Amino acid sequence: MTVSTEISSNEYTGNGVTTDFDYKFRIFKANQLSVITSDADGDNVVTLRLGTDYTVTGANKSAGGKVILTKPLANGHKISIARDIPITQETSFRNQSKFFAETHEDAFDYLTMIIQRIWGSLGSLYLKRPNILANWFDAKGYRIANLGKPKRDSDAVDLGTLKDEISSVNSTILKKEKRTFRVDDIDIPAFPSISERRNKQIGFNSSGIPTLLDPAETGALGYILVDSFEKGATLTGRFQALFWEEKKEYFRWDGPLDKVVPPNSTPNETGGIKTDENPNGLWVSVGDASLRGELVNVVPTYNSVLGLISDKRVHNNKIADVISFFSDKGRGGGRFIYKSDIDKSTHNGGTIIDPTAQYPTNWKDNQQLTNWFNSANEGNGVWVKLVEGAVNISEFGYLPEYDCTKFLFAVEKSEIKHLHLDSNVGISDHITLKNIDALTGDSVEVKPLSGTPSLKITADTYDVSSKLVSSIGAGDLFFTLNSQIQDLEVGDALVFIHDIPFSFSEYRENYKTSEIVVVNSVHGNSVKIEKGFIFNYADLVNTKIIHFKGRELAINGVNFVGVRVSYLNRAQLNIANSSVTTEFGNHAALIGRCISIEARNFTAINNDDDDSKFGYGVMLSGAQDAIIKNSSFIGRRHGSASGSGTFDDKSSSLSINIVLDGCYLESRAQSVGNTAAYDNHGASYKCRVINSVCNGGVVLGGYLPVADNCDVSRKGVQFPLSFREVIGGDIVYRNIRAKSVVNGGRLLGTHSSSESGKLKEDINFIFDNIEYSNETDIANLIEIPNSSVLYKVNVRIDTIKYNMQITDSVVYTWNAGLLGKVDIKNTTGKAPYRWLKYSNTLNDDSLLSAPAFSQRLTVNVPKGGAGTVNMIFPTRLNTAMYSQSVVLHSDLPFNCSVLSSPDDSAGYQQYAKIYVSDDKGRLADGTTPIAISATIIPDNMQLKK
Repeated sequence: MTVSTEISSNEYTGNGVTTDFDYKFRIFKANQLSVITSDADGDNVVTLRLGTDYTVTGANKSAGGKVILTKPLANGHKISIARDIPITQETSFRNQSKFFAETHEDAFDYLTMIIQRIWGSLGSLYLKRPNILANWFDAKGYRIANLGKPKRDSDAVDLGTLKDEISSVNSTILKKEKRTFRVDDIDIPAFPSISERRNKQIGFNSSGIPTLLDPAETGALGYILVDSFEKGATLTGRFQALFWEEKKEYFRWDGPLDKVVPPNSTPNETGGIKTDENPNGLWVSVGDASLRGELVNVVPTYNSVLGLISDKRVHNNKIADVISFFSDKGRGGGRFIYKSDIDKSTHNGGTIIDPTAQYPTNWKDNQQLTNWFNSANEGNGVWVKLVEGAVNISEFGYLPEYDCTKFLFAVEKSEIKHLHLDSNVGISDHITLKNIDALTGDSVEVKPLSGTPSLKITADTYDVSSKLVSSIGAGDLFFTLNSQIQDLEVGDALVFIHDIPFSFSEYRENYKTSEIVVVNSVHGNSVKIEKGFIFNYADLVNTKIIHFKGRELAINGVNFVGVRVSYLNRAQLNIANSSVTTEFGNHAALIGRCISIEARNFTAINNDDDDSKFGYGVMLSGAQDAIIKNSSFIGRRHGSASGSGTFDDKSSSLSINIVLDGCYLESRAQSVGNTAAYDNHGASYKCRVINSVCNGGVVLGGYLPVADNCDVSRKGVQFPLSFREVIGGDIVYRNIRAKSVVNGGRLLGTHSSSESGKLKEDINFIFDNIEYSNETDIANLIEIPNSSVLYKVNVRIDTIKYNMQITDSVVYTWNAGLLGKVDIKNTTGKAPYRWLKYSNTLNDDSLLSAPAFSQRLTVNVPKGGAGTVNMIFPTRLNTAMYSQSVVLHSDLPFNCSVLSSPDDSAGYQQYAKIYVSDDKGRLADGTTPIAISATIIPDNMQLKK
């Protein structure tokens, strides 16, 4: 081939659609192209990678080929495709060898391509003179970047240096101009000293020379507004204006000064109004202040809101300053503007004030406060407070000695977004706030004045279930509606609830498969979410969707003392430096159906001792994606609990991805059953407690829960570690330091036998690096009852230390259905009496006659230990034979033997004992088994009816 074109690069501009771009020159290999892209300005240049960002066709073709991008080039972006070959010569010609024309031609072509590459760079990429005679360089319209700082007068100057220089020059000029009065056509003499200039105005005389003028003599500043005819006044200057409230007009005085105007008088009574019919009148109307530009724009100041609304001299856009809401308190003041076109019904008593509203004479009188805050007079004209940022509760007239309930109702009516509590407050009723997005304070306290008040901060929710038309699979990012959801916007939250049980509880029906998703984009009836769905929603009839706006709620520096608090229905929740302490109720703090939760230095303490109450410190109900750090939660029953509750719209949702990190959790009633410092209900998905202190035990439930690096203690009748309503997967207890002081207390057991759960898949109890101490000997270390009979239960113990005697079993499983594998290794402690006791005494023929009940049990026990494995099997079966395969794995010098003996004392079971002895054949008690089966490590053990 030949190199028949001088072209060695091509450039194109993207349209947002095209992915294929031609290169019209020859290359030998696909990797001999340099492909770069940039934005429209050429500032952001990216070198693309072969195989990742693009592919190449047409290698070794004289006409070239195509570069095919993996995604379209954005509209307006540019792409350059250039030949980029190594500057090498790798063709070798041997002396007197055969002449291969194509090889020689390829070698010459390669050299030609190298020349084109260099010439192309010289011709188009390098800064150069247009010809040999030119004494300047042509940048051809391109910017020159990364210039060094100039040192000589002839150096090129970068823009930054130029701006700095101009700024320095301007600064010097401005310093001088600040003391200079300049005109273009005459010289200006210096003005007099400060004392002579004080309270004067600059004007110009008949010669155009600047001079000082006295406003009181010239009226250069317009009219100065004073009091009214109704209130009385003394006029001392010609350019003062007096207001006549009855007619809403201003008048100046043209008679002798000083002019004394008595209260409750009129212009006609005190000198007459000058008109064509009365040319001798001494009062001259200067019109409505809203229309007369000559009236001075002096901002009046009032000591209180009462003073503001008592002044009837109002006009549109009048500005007024209020020093304090009450004249003697120094709180709640600010700047107001009068708006004559705003309806009086918008009055809220704080930031919008109707001057005709009934002002309270007693701010502790609830009826007067109701009349004030709920005033809805007819007509227009209100004072509007100019507010930037947070609104203080004192701006509604609140003082610490008042009941704040009515004031908070007024805040809610006002749709204020950020409320700041600038003092401690007391409330006496239940309060719901839907409009605020931030509640802050300077370590203030909210306390009850009477009764048992509570605060709920929530948002409106909307059931839009009927709009879903597309089934949804786990991982999907899109779903389709039959019509648009009203006001659905990016950032809004949607709760998907499928009427399928997520986990089983005998007394809870609200454990439904559910999750919260956040809207990423809306295109017609198609909605994209930020993260893929966790669960499937195939049954559209039984799928419920709840919509709430994507609003943030921030709580900082507010301590609720004796007041329960609920935070509900927010797409983002941030809590910091705040606390909730209560003496009553199911919970101190409830975080319900919120997503993207972050809490730090948050305390929730429930001191209610009523056994009929749940007694939670904090309840996370339908919460999702939460990180809670350095916080403390204490409750009678649970310090912290996560799961599902029923909300105002009669629906529920799971708690998903909840992490408690570095927290202190405490159950105050550890001597009572069904209590724990940390509790996962069955409506939990991937919830974890890590690096925390759990004073009162840990309960893991739901799906894939984890407790890691925690100090766990227990004083009561139950276990330091528990589980409830689990549905399968890994239940992980890792790096746990557990302590119990109860007589015979086990390390692990079920939280309640009635709610241990029905499995949806095999379950793995994992104990990794556990230390357990108890003041007394215990019967069983780990007890696992009442699991589903359709899936296997596996137990893995890896490194466990204990200080007590185990008088029965390390692992005791009863009514546990299928036991899959028990793996015990690296134990430190006294030799147990028995490694495993497996008792399956379920007496349900319909369940146990299924062929699935044939299983293979694997038991691993520690090297050097001694003990037994007991297994009890049901015999009342519909089938004639129940097959059970048992395999024992043990490192030598273990002796494993089976003793099978019928035991019909209970009338329904047979009993098999598997001994594990030491290298001398001794059991844990030092004795030698009397009856030993001839079969060692049997493959099959058949127990017949």
